[in-house]
Amino acid sequence: MPVPRNFAKSRHASELAPDRGAVLSTTFQDRFLTNDLLFSIIFSFCSPATIIRFSRTCRIADLVVKSYMKRTYRIERILSRFLSDPLKFRRLQAGTGTLISGSAALQFFDRSFYPESDLDLYVHVQFAKEVGIFLLEDGYVFAPNSVQEDDFAEISDEQTIRSLPSSYTFKGVSCVFTFEKKHHSSGEPLKVQLIVGTHCPMEVILYFHSTCVMNVISFETAYSLYPKATFEKRQSLVCPGTGRDEDAALQKYENRGWTMATTDLTWARDLEPCFHIVYHRVRFMGDSFCWTIPLDISMIPDRLDPGEGSPRLLKDPAAATSWTLDYSVDDWGCISIQRKSNKNLYLHYITSCKDMLQSLEESPQTRRRVSEPRYTALKLIQRKKYYDAAYVSMCMMSFRFNSDMQALLRDTNSYDPIDGFGDL
Repeated sequence: MPVPRNFAKSRHASELAPDRGAVLSTTFQDRFLTNDLLFSIIFSFCSPATIIRFSRTCRIADLVVKSYMKRTYRIERILSRFLSDPLKFRRLQAGTGTLISGSAALQFFDRSFYPESDLDLYVHVQFAKEVGIFLLEDGYVFAPNSVQEDDFAEISDEQTIRSLPSSYTFKGVSCVFTFEKKHHSSGEPLKVQLIVGTHCPMEVILYFHSTCVMNVISFETAYSLYPKATFEKRQSLVCPGTGRDEDAALQKYENRGWTMATTDLTWARDLEPCFHIVYHRVRFMGDSFCWTIPLDISMIPDRLDPGEGSPRLLKDPAAATSWTLDYSVDDWGCISIQRKSNKNLYLHYITSCKDMLQSLEESPQTRRRVSEPRYTALKLIQRKKYYDAAYVSMCMMSFRFNSDMQALLRDTNSYDPIDGFGDL
């Protein structure tokens, strides 16, 4: 939506004429600029980038947009449909590293509603049982597939999941648990799917069929990895080699308004402004090409505890994720990642930074805390200390530096300032 050309000038003029202008300004603000309902209607017809451009016109517009964002981008809007206590679930998220993705995350960013959609939760294998039991306690019933036992508690512990061969064609997925119930008031059938990653949730998400669903919500932050393509151009780059039958999924999102981009190397330059396809460009969570929305965590004191006397993670483990989107003659639009695991890391991580873990292992502070003998009761036991907290912090420090450099280069080379939507 275009902003009137004299918007900023009229605001400035009223401040220069405090006698009559102040009254007009106050009346204008009271009747228009502070009318939340009016701006909710106007902004519902605007793309995210249009809203952000409007916020940059003046100080009052910035306040209006911030108020709208705070009202609109509330994760409770998504969770309250499926869960009786969204805050309790978010605390569970914080303690388990559970991520929301798929249709639910897309609806959150797109301010849309798909009545047939379910809630997809992506979990670390260590916490699958805990999250599933939470759903059972919320009134859901476990709906096993044709090869699963009926008792969720018996088949969901870590050792059992790891011991069973995966029958899923979805790349990075160890197993999927489905839970169903009816809405307490409307009777609407609800479905929550618990997708257990073979290694970690972000691996599954980065192996999605296309980029429009690469949106992630942790307990503290919502990330859209390709916002310009997804919400401005309504394009989705198909990522081949995912190991899944993706035709039905691609058709579903085409029906919802996205154009699926399937191309070759000769078209890569046309796609680059939307998808930032630069050979070996490292992308990371919250970088300048992401759309990042911080969530209210004032009522969430919980944090993931690796145990064994190790420090709790201050940030969600997904924040340590990095990847590249490359193209070549043989494999265009290919997400390139590496898994990081170590006996002193409680969780698995996805990264494209090869030396990050090595740098951490070489740290004197880390070497001292890796393993310490401790006396408990009357016997000596060897207790490992995990350094996930240090690893995540180091990744984020590195990402922050790289993000500053990206912003500097973009300013120097006159990039479009709405390549990513920034931190809102």
